[in-house]
Amino acid sequence: MKIAAIDLGSNSFHLIVAQVYPNASFETLASEKEVLRLADSVAVEQRINPLTVQQAISTMTRFRSIADSLGVEEITAVATSAMREASNSQNVVSMIKDVTGIDVKVISGDEEARLIFLAIRKGVSIGSKPALALDIGGGSLEFMVGTQSSLSWVRSLKLGAARLSKEFITSDPISKKDIERLKDKINRTIDPVEKTIASFSPTQLIGSSGTLTALVKAASSGNFLSSPSSNQLSASKEELFTLGEKLIKSSLSQREKIPGIDSRRAEIIVPGWLVLESVMERFGFEKLMISEWALREGLLLEAILRHDPLDWGQEPKALRRHSVISLAERFDFDKSHSFQVASLALQLFDITQELHGLKSYLRELLEYGAMLHDIGERVSKKDHHKHSAYLILNGNLRGFSPQEIAILASLARFHHNKKPKASFEPFGQLDPNCRSQVVILISLLRIADALDASRSSSISNIKSRISPNVLELILKANNEIDLEIWALRTKRELFEEIFSIRIEPIVELYGLPT
Repeated sequence: MKIAAIDLGSNSFHLIVAQVYPNASFETLASEKEVLRLADSVAVEQRINPLTVQQAISTMTRFRSIADSLGVEEITAVATSAMREASNSQNVVSMIKDVTGIDVKVISGDEEARLIFLAIRKGVSIGSKPALALDIGGGSLEFMVGTQSSLSWVRSLKLGAARLSKEFITSDPISKKDIERLKDKINRTIDPVEKTIASFSPTQLIGSSGTLTALVKAASSGNFLSSPSSNQLSASKEELFTLGEKLIKSSLSQREKIPGIDSRRAEIIVPGWLVLESVMERFGFEKLMISEWALREGLLLEAILRHDPLDWGQEPKALRRHSVISLAERFDFDKSHSFQVASLALQLFDITQELHGLKSYLRELLEYGAMLHDIGERVSKKDHHKHSAYLILNGNLRGFSPQEIAILASLARFHHNKKPKASFEPFGQLDPNCRSQVVILISLLRIADALDASRSSSISNIKSRISPNVLELILKANNEIDLEIWALRTKRELFEEIFSIRIEPIVELYGLPT
């Protein structure tokens, strides 16, 4: 089925339309944003002024038209901080319902935080220890503490970036007096919850929504800005604080030119930065990681789970595995072949450990890369490796950083036979050491793929004997594997070149050497 979710935020309205699949995964069909700045109107007049009301109705009418054109069967919509506080919010909600037929629910700050954290824990790897998540919207700041499996505590504070900008910024560049007033407001508002947050001993800081995403993109020196996804993109405290100093000293026109910060975001980015600065200093975080999913995805997930209560898994690896399998199933992959190649790749990784010395997290990525390496065949058998890489990059994989997605795409792109080249941008963006490690993974994946060339899953086990110049692969098979041996000879070159060693296959049928 197709579901639309709309977030009527204090700074902007967001629409997402998704195709939902039976395993509770989804594919985004459309995504729209309209900056309306309800918070500005409410901050001055305590109500939404007539012009902004008409803009809101026009935007919702457009969103309804998009949803209808895509055949949406269910629309869910919520309004947040500005609508909560506006004296005429009920009239606005009624007018939207009369014109568009969309029933907008005005939700509490705690409910907003719960939905945001639902999106965060289904979109990024958190782990078993508590994480502190924060979402800086236009009108409010949501604090959330939880793990991959549960939410422990939430609090909504009136520290939205648009709200603070409207109330405290009077000059451009921002004056020292305005900065002092902003910091005083932020500190006085966060002080009462500091001890409660500290009592959970959070080990990870996660941010969601536009302001924090813009700060991380701008601070991370453009790393992976060409990636379609910013999910799990991180910036260090040093990078963020360097950016913060620059933002405070910059005029609006200067901030608009900083990569990662668009013109409308530049107007409210400084208050958002000061909120983040206070949080990082109070709790000693050295890094901020971004969740690309926020309230609208939380709304969507809530709607999906009403129809299909499937749990996506409580551990980071379960989230990642579910996401990989969902993407592969969406493109009708050859499950038997893909799982066989993944099994063989892991065996090869383990038996050649003394040669490559790679860490276990790369073993996990090798497995997922093997599972996805052929999904491009659904698009075309010809150049399927290129199609596979594209689908991985744009497949909305959850629980992976942009760098990890670049690694998975590189495995798919070069599993065939071409020499890995930095001209493939995701591969070229990796640092030299990481590229060298990925080339080793590619060499292992090529061999694993060769060892199921007939797609018969004939090889059940691989063992090895390593001498200074030769790696003997002892292949235990339940059938003749002449095609696999031929394919191995065509795909072993990269591995042999890396390690200056010759691969020799030894076939054992039913335990008897041949």
